[in-house]
Amino acid sequence: MAIPTKTANNDFVTITTLASNSVLISSVVNVASKFAAFVGINFGRAVATALTEGVEFRLEGSMNDSTDGEWFPLAVYKTAIAAASDEAVSGTAAAGSATLAVTSVVGFAAGDLISMLNATLANSEFGRVRLVSASVITIEDNLTFTQTSSSLFDSAEFISFNVDLSAVTRMRLVTDARNTGQTVMFKAKYVLLDSIG
Repeated sequence: MAIPTKTANNDFVTITTLASNSVLISSVVNVASKFAAFVGINFGRAVATALTEGVEFRLEGSMNDSTDGEWFPLAVYKTAIAAASDEAVSGTAAAGSATLAVTSVVGFAAGDLISMLNATLANSEFGRVRLVSASVITIEDNLTFTQTSSSLFDSAEFISFNVDLSAVTRMRLVTDARNTGQTVMFKAKYVLLDSIG
């Protein structure tokens, strides 16, 4: 049986915020010897106000070894724009726990994808709501970081691209927040299929 070899857990973009009318282009990844890629993007809000336009994520490929200006879309996704529900964590939700105490759960429901904006941006994270009770939101996976008075937003989006790289030499991720009207946050990671042996 053939066993795939993969390069996993690579950062395209570590968690960051992006202001309206900004475009962020990731570093270029050399994929000349790679067969395929999986790209996962966590997208969330930094404010609850509706976006004027969605954020566009473009995974781009190039057939050239080094020339800029010849990038072509491998996959494109545009986010929703509706206003988000928001609520602050009451007190502290410890890393390793899955419960977030809040004053109100209005607007949050089981199955919602949420973003948690921490005062220390690098400690912000994303989750999926498993259960909502009177004053507690329980997520499916335990927290990686302690969340103290962090802002919770629903309307997060988990975006994935699976792409064939057999005829591409380089790839990059372009995040286009032109005309969004609001600051957003996101992170993006990728896995490469190196070989099958």
